[in-house]
Amino acid sequence: MPSPYTFPEALLTFSPSSKWTPESGLQVPWEASFVRDFVDSLNTQAIVDHANRLRGRTDATIRKDVFARGQENVVLEISFNDEEYWVARVQLPAKRPAPPYKDIHFHSNKMSAELVSEVQTMNHIRERTNIPIPTVYGFCTHEDNTVGANYILMSAVEGDLHFILPKVPDKYKEYVFEQYAHMVLDMSALQFPKIGLVTATEEGGDLIINSSILEEFYRFPAFDTAQEYYVNRAKHIL
Repeated sequence: MPSPYTFPEALLTFSPSSKWTPESGLQVPWEASFVRDFVDSLNTQAIVDHANRLRGRTDATIRKDVFARGQENVVLEISFNDEEYWVARVQLPAKRPAPPYKDIHFHSNKMSAELVSEVQTMNHIRERTNIPIPTVYGFCTHEDNTVGANYILMSAVEGDLHFILPKVPDKYKEYVFEQYAHMVLDMSALQFPKIGLVTATEEGGDLIINSSILEEFYRFPAFDTAQEYYVNRAKHIL
């Protein structure tokens, strides 16, 4: 049995779009039109320019014809002529506006706070555990950001999504569940005194938690206990 964290050696040469189809980012029927229009509205040349600056190159390209979509983000592939691949993870707006979307700037301070916390959390996990997660090369949450939405530039990591673990094919179950168990154990070692958004006191400084954001980016104070967190979340949802 290989190590739970054994991944291909050349992660950066994996093309994410090789596993995508034109429908990959449009699988939620009632939001398909909005997501397509949202991607079309983005100034992706600004993302390309940012990626080129970070690598000191001029050959980055980005695909808009195919992309992936998560709960709160769309993912676009960036490629370089030396066969290195990155992804741009672009934040969808918390509340879907009415069309047309061409001149809408999808930005809010709450969304920015969540994205910055995500970046700091990912860096913290990379530094403190052996869990293989993407490398963050850059991000942007500026209100005058010309892309039109907040985004993260990160390495492309090869893998398969399994939303429902019991449906993993039997021949892979032992390997997948072992990976999952090791990741849960590693994550459980990262302890904080409160529950909420991880935030750095300053660039490169200690991490603290002094606030929390629940569904639709509603801001709350940090929670002292798991019970307090889940009760407030239930109240917010219901």
